[in-house]
This record gives sequence, structure tokens and C-alpha cells, in this order.
Amino acid sequence: MKNQLKSGLALIGVTATIFVGPLAAAQAVSPAPPESLPAPIPRTSGAIATYTLVVPTSVSKSKLQTRAVIPYGSHCPKLTTLRPNGATKKTKMKLRSPGASTGAAFASIRVCSANIPRYSQAASVGRVKVPFKLASKIDKIALLADTGCRIKVSRSQNCSSPTDWPLATVAKSIAATKPDLAMMLGDFFYREERCPDSAVDQCGGSPAPLNGAPFKDSGYGWIADSLVPMAPLFATTPLLAVRGNHEACHRGGNGYFLLMDASPLGSKACAPKDGVAPTNITPSWAVDLPLKPGRTLRAISVDTAYGLDFEVTPWEPIQATAYTQAAKLAKRKKGRESWMLTHRPIFGLQSTDFAAGDPKFTPWGSADQEAAAQGKLGNFGAIMSSHVHVTQAVQLPGYPAQFVIGNGGTELEPPTGYGIPPYGPLLDGQGNRISPDFAPYPNANWQWTRVQFGFVVATPGKKPGQWTLSQRSPNGKAFATCSLKDRTARCK
Repeated sequence: MKNQLKSGLALIGVTATIFVGPLAAAQAVSPAPPESLPAPIPRTSGAIATYTLVVPTSVSKSKLQTRAVIPYGSHCPKLTTLRPNGATKKTKMKLRSPGASTGAAFASIRVCSANIPRYSQAASVGRVKVPFKLASKIDKIALLADTGCRIKVSRSQNCSSPTDWPLATVAKSIAATKPDLAMMLGDFFYREERCPDSAVDQCGGSPAPLNGAPFKDSGYGWIADSLVPMAPLFATTPLLAVRGNHEACHRGGNGYFLLMDASPLGSKACAPKDGVAPTNITPSWAVDLPLKPGRTLRAISVDTAYGLDFEVTPWEPIQATAYTQAAKLAKRKKGRESWMLTHRPIFGLQSTDFAAGDPKFTPWGSADQEAAAQGKLGNFGAIMSSHVHVTQAVQLPGYPAQFVIGNGGTELEPPTGYGIPPYGPLLDGQGNRISPDFAPYPNANWQWTRVQFGFVVATPGKKPGQWTLSQRSPNGKAFATCSLKDRTARCK
């Protein structure tokens, strides 16, 4: 892992970026300035990143699939696994290709994939060991989200500062806790603009979007924003990845589907058509995680990459299909409890500091999600989300606890303005219905919010539906504890 991390870091030094493929490819979308055409990656540099994803059994019987990101011009390596009888098996990894019209943005890398066989006793890609199994008894789950380094002309983080952008520290601390898996709840990619001249000391050398492309991400952007800083986590922990709004197709979606997604949509799902980024939704899917004999956690992923906060839009019926799928997957079964994993919170609270006289403002998270999810939450014990850059728990009477874990590294939200509002979801700040077609929810009877970087470690309690969620700072120190019991959250 050390060699892998070292080679990756060499690719994203302050003054170095990554070759975007042949010059002809770079010009396929739009002529690029000279500074976006640096020297090629040495073909001897090995894998840039290796990691293991948690996927549905319809994709892999073991629920695990490994990925290798390699330099352009290299051949896919082999996955070597150890069988219970001591024999080894070598599997040629298959190439995952981006859409042809993504042009130069992803020409610098190749992504290889292979399912890990059931009952494997060890696994490696080349000489790099990778996580190879899910525990037969899940004792510890890490949760993180909203991890990338924000780069905007208006404001940018210091991407070289572990204090201002602590993702690498978070990843190292998660690895040190030795969780059985990590749930990443979306928003990997935040480098959506070139580093502004006013912030060159903070983000100079950061990969910029390709000129003329209807999307923001690139292979070298994903390396800098996610693959290298998350290397310690990748080396130790299988990752269940959820798509965020920063992985919408017009933003970081090409990289997400190429690198992190295992859905039927495929790696080319965000390829532009006629110069336009598509809009799509990933079907909801589930994975069962054994907690102890007779008790299982079903984690159900719901794609909420799109939707608006203050109004119900024509997207709502499309989004509703994903929640309907999730509700069916959460059908009650003895010994099984269900969590919804979704980027946009259904009941998340935004700071009222954002109101700024906007008559449509409501502190509640997303009107499209609130409307689309109505009547479909009865079988869930908790909703695990992110999107709001805080750590938060919100309780509506009669509904599953809403946890918001959006403090993994990107710029935090304002420190104030998170009290319980006078009205519940689907009502605006004046108590008026946001949409006549959808009844308002009851108001929250409790909320807890902290604005600081970190992650969460969840451990199951003795009885079904009981969990302890330890709130950790980037260095792994606990600063608060939340409990989940009978769909109800409390924090102290």
C-alpha cells in the first residue's frame, strides 16, 4: 500500500498533473491550453489505485468487486485469490471504458474490474493486497461523505492543508478503526473549476476541467480528489459507494460510473450525447449484512443525484420510482432491519443563514425528495444521508431517524442556524404548502447538529434496531455519541 500511495502522490504534486491522453484526444472535445497537457504517466508506475467495492449479489456472488486504476497504455492486471484448499486462482480483470465522447478527460487512465470469488482467503492485484471478504459478523461500519476539496472561483479550500481539507486524515483514521466496511454516502468530486489565480497558493496545480466539455470531472481530477487521499481506507476496507449530486452527469458523473458504480447503467452512463450530459437515475439496490445469527442489516442504496430543495419539480415522479423500489426491498422479514442510504437527506436541516430574504427558502432539505418518498418509509429503521456539510440527527414523530453525515472533508456549512423550524417538511418558511399535491410532514420533535469535520463509526447493539453511532474527529477522537433505538435517534 505504501508503494501504491507513493506512486499516486507523485502524480498529483503541486506542480505536476497527469497526461490527458494523446494530443488528438485532447483536441477532440475542445483545444486545451498548454498547461493542461503535462507529461505522460510512466508506464512502469503500476496501479494508481486499487480498491474493493460492495455490490449487489446480482453483480458478484461474494458481494465484492475489486477495481484497479492504471495509467493509460498499461494492460489490465490479474486478480489473484487464495482458495480454502490453498490453491491460487488468477482472474484477468476486465476493462471498464468511459463513453467515447468523454474524450481527453479520461484518456489518462484505464479502469479494470473483477469479481472476488466467494470463500476467498486472500486477494491481490499485482503485488497489492486488497480487501477480499465481508465479515460473517459485521461489528463495525464506518460512514463518511462529502469528501472532495471544493474549488470555486468564488471560494476554494486549501487542498494541500490537512486542517482545511482533512480527507487523507479521515481515511487514515477510518483504516485505523478497522471497520468491516465503509459506507460512502456521495459527493466524492468537488474540483469543478480551475484553481482561481487568487488561490494559487491553496490549489495551484489542481487538475482543471477540460475546456468545452459538458461535465466537470476527469481521470486526473478523481485521482487528486479521491483515489489518492482515500488510499489508506481502500487498502483495508470494502467500500459501499452511493452517488451524490456532485456525481450528476454534468458534474462528476463520468468518473463515478467509471470508477465507483456497479449498476446495470454501466460505465458509460454519463457519456454526453450531442454535446449534452444526460440525466439518469440508478435503480435502487440492496445488500444484506450479517450482524449475528438471526439478525441482518439490509442496506438499501437510493440514487438522489438530482432534485431541488425549495419546490417540487417534474423530477419528483422519476425520483419516486427509486423510492418505490427501495420500499419493496425493505419489505419486513423476521430478523432483518433496513437502512436507507441516500445522498440527499429527506429530513435534513439547512442553516437559516442561507435564507437571505428568499421567499421560497425552507430549512428542510429537498422538496423533491420529501414528496417522492411519501408513503415509502414505513419499513426503514434509519435514513443515512449527507449533502449538508455537517453531522446531524433529526427526528420526526412516526418516521425513521434521519442521520446526516456530510462532514468528510469538503468546506463546512455555517456554524449556526440549525434549530427546529416552526414548520415541518413540504411547508415553506411562512407555513404554506410547497405543493398542493403533497401533504406536509409533521414537524421535528428533536434535532442535533455539529459543524465540524469527521466521520461516524456505527456498532450494533444487543437488540434488533439498536445501534451506537460514535461521532469522530478527523484524527479518530470521539466527540459525541448517538444512539438509535426503535427508529428513534438521540445524541449526547
